[in-house]
Amino acid sequence: MNFLSRGIATVGLLGGVLATSLTLGLQRAIALETETVVEQLSTVPVFILVDSAGNPLLASGESEEAPLVFMERQGAEAFIAAAQEDENAAFSEDAQIAVIWLGDLYQRTSDQIQSGTTGPDGRSLSLDFIYVPSFNQLRLASQFNEEFSGVPVFVVRFNDDDSLLTINTQNEPEPIIPMFLDLQVMQPLLDRLEEQGLAEQISVSLVSLESVLDTLEETSDETYGQIRFFPSSDVVTDIFGGNAGDDAE
Repeated sequence: MNFLSRGIATVGLLGGVLATSLTLGLQRAIALETETVVEQLSTVPVFILVDSAGNPLLASGESEEAPLVFMERQGAEAFIAAAQEDENAAFSEDAQIAVIWLGDLYQRTSDQIQSGTTGPDGRSLSLDFIYVPSFNQLRLASQFNEEFSGVPVFVVRFNDDDSLLTINTQNEPEPIIPMFLDLQVMQPLLDRLEEQGLAEQISVSLVSLESVLDTLEETSDETYGQIRFFPSSDVVTDIFGGNAGDDAE
């Protein structure tokens, strides 16, 4: 991705609704400072399946096991229902839905990896989580790319050089690169750009969360440290609207 510095006037985006900070040490070759990557993930609430003791239920691959990460509660509910119908005891007997910050999930899994813990099936634990996207956002993503797979992330680019938009916000001392997990949440920013006469110069583009995370783990370009994720408005309403009181960490 091409990162040329293109700023606009201050935009109070989300007003720090999900302001939080986490610290962790990953056993992966992350070129950026670990704290930078964690800060980026600390604004992303996700849903996972846990057992009665609160331990994440894992999905097994050929040689590794990793948590299933749902971008919305409905996806986790549908998964449990399907597991019960298929009589999959590993996920149906005592599975519960928990809400956790994505950065915190990385921390917990990383701590287990460092301690030599293995999954229930004896396979190594992995930080390559298995993401299950929001159905609604995936449907919107298909309008940009019918063959898209993964967790949709929407960004704003300048048409002339394909560079990503940077903005100033009330809660950040430096410009940020906003990335949206919900197309609706992007709309106020698009409205502001239109007011500033930039509507013809920009367009909405689609990337996957998985590809962005892969880049963060490989790049030494500090510009990527400017990325900030903005979560789904439906998920925020779900969690902070009183529906997640028993699940929240």
